[in-house]
Amino acid sequence: MTGLETACTMTNPVAVRGLNATLFDMNCAGEGETSSDRMMPMSDRDGASVRVTDGQTFVSPRCTGFAPVSISPAMPWMPLK
Repeated sequence: MTGLETACTMTNPVAVRGLNATLFDMNCAGEGETSSDRMMPMSDRDGASVRVTDGQTFVSPRCTGFAPVSISPAMPWMPLK
């Protein structure tokens, strides 16, 4: 996963019981700094992308005109073909 001047590797996927979600360890590097965190990507009932980290939740509404996609634990931000 990449962001603004930062790249993260998502490892150690764990399925979350009772939710359509997977928890990942994240190791990130950028601008000479490194960090680690945990993240749980999932979709809400409306198809929006939800990312949960320690104390924060990020929701990105689904784009209109696109079919919903499944989240792959191997590459959570890439649609399955």
